[in-house]
Order: sequence, then structure tokens, then C-alpha cells
Amino acid sequence: MFLPGRRDLPNPSAKSFRSIKKSLIAGTEKGRPRGIMGRALRFWPWLWGGTDMAYAKQIYHRPICDCSEELQPDLATALELRLQTLVRLSDVDLTQVRDCAARTHRSIEADEQLVSEGELLRKPIAILSGWGAKVRVLLDGRRQLLSLLLPGDLVWGRTSQSTSSSNVVALTPMTVCEAPQMAELARNSALRVGYAAAAELEEYHMLSQITRLGRLTAYERCADFLLEIGERLSLAGLTDGNCFSLPLTQDCLADALGLTTVHINRTLQSLRRDGVIRTKRGSVTLLNPVALAKLVDRRLAPRLRRPTAQTAASAKKASAPLAQ
Repeated sequence: MFLPGRRDLPNPSAKSFRSIKKSLIAGTEKGRPRGIMGRALRFWPWLWGGTDMAYAKQIYHRPICDCSEELQPDLATALELRLQTLVRLSDVDLTQVRDCAARTHRSIEADEQLVSEGELLRKPIAILSGWGAKVRVLLDGRRQLLSLLLPGDLVWGRTSQSTSSSNVVALTPMTVCEAPQMAELARNSALRVGYAAAAELEEYHMLSQITRLGRLTAYERCADFLLEIGERLSLAGLTDGNCFSLPLTQDCLADALGLTTVHINRTLQSLRRDGVIRTKRGSVTLLNPVALAKLVDRRLAPRLRRPTAQTAASAKKASAPLAQ
């Protein structure tokens, strides 16, 4: 990428600056700077000593991928696919899920708080579309995205008296609904097993996040994070091969991975330069996910692993009655 030096750029007047800014905004509705001037304007304060930090920040902190909302023929498609990946649902279970989605779905604006810390989780909440996160905010305003909530995920407590241990915030516009409650399910309903499997998967992703923040380098954190997002979106049928949408700003990525926005920007550039990922308007493509998984020691969740002949034999042996 060519970025002219300080001497290569004239010192524009306020009038020319406004015209450049206006043309850039008009030509890039999604906040993606074009051309040399667009890239140079990211560093306006350093190049010209300008004071328009708000616009520089707007461009610099643009979304990694500004993707549009996924269009789905059925509201509950993502939720159904994700649950079906974990457990085989009967027609009665599917009808129950669809009825709840059609009857109780509602829209959530970006940055709106869905659940407050300490709030009673009386009913399970299912994410039908959009992205959210469980968030912990410090007194000085810093925040940590503890875990992301993607289409098909559930926000629920083990009992009707469970409380939320964190705030749940919408990162993008979302559609949510109330999922069938445990008390409403038949004793032999596969949804009971599906809920338990979803909780097991959520715990696995939380442990992965702890490992990511505690032991991986910045390069490995970004790589492992993208692998996990692709894996989770594939469960809801929202990937096209190794390609998926990522509607997060660099600020959100920094809050999720414990890095600065500058470090996130440089790391993503390194991933692109190394041929690991390709970012296009509205999508991210993992070019070699197998090699990337080996690099960061990424392991598929036990719930999603296909049983091998050895594990099947071990399970059969464990279930057999002990010889007397």
C-alpha cells in the first residue's frame, strides 16, 4: 500500500479539506476510504497536524466487513440448524421452535442492552439474526467482550431463578425470540438434550477464550478467533465454504481479543500479507484453515467431533456390565 510522505502532500486549506472530506463521504457510504487521499486521511493529524480527529477515527475504526443482514426464508432457520447439528429434533420439537420464533420475535438495535448483569433469566432467549456479546465494563469505561452471541445461540439460565452474570449487548441490529422453556417441554423432548449440548458448547468456547487471551500471541489470537467464528457460523448454515461475514469493528475485535485497535489493524494486515485470510467487501475467507488450525492448535469441540472406531469401542466397553 502506497502512503505518501509528509513532503509529498500539499498543505490544504480548510476549504479544500472540506471538499476532500465531502467527496470521500459521498463516495464511500460504508466508511471505506478509497484512493491515496482516503488512506492518507486516516493519518490526517500526523501528516498535517489537523484537528479533525473524529473523521480520522471514523475511517480508521471502520468495520472489518460491513456485511448486510442475512436474508433467511424462515425466522428460526439459524436456530433450527444449530440445534439439529447438536441433536436430532422431531417434527414436534421443530414446530415448537418455529411457533415461539413467530410469536415472540422482536428487533434489537445495535448497542442496545438485551440483558443486564444480575437480571433474572426467566425465559431462554434465542438469537435469530445479528451479533451480540456478553460484556463486562470496568469503572473507567474499558470493556471486555467475554463471549460473542451469534445466530442460533441461546441466552438462558439452568433454572427459572438463574441470574445473568454479565451484560448482554447487541453489537449489530439483532432479531431475538423467546425459546421454549424447559417446563414446557415433554420429558422425552430432544430439545432438553439440545439445550444441554448448547450449554456444553458455550462452556467450551469460553474456555477457548480464556486460553486465547492467556497464552496466544496477537497473531495467534486473531487466527484462532476467525477459526472459531467460521466454525460457529457453519453450525447455523451461515458460511459459504470457508467464507463468512464478520460485521465487527476493529474496536470490537480489540475488546474481544485484549489488544489495541492499532495492534488489531497490523495483525490483520499480517494475516492478509501471509495469505492466511482474504477480506472482501462483506466477507472474510480462510484460505488455508487446516494449516491455520495446526498453527494455533485449534481443536474442534468434543460435542462436534465424529467418533472414531477407537472411541466407539471404548464407549461400548465402558457401557458393558462389569464382569463379576
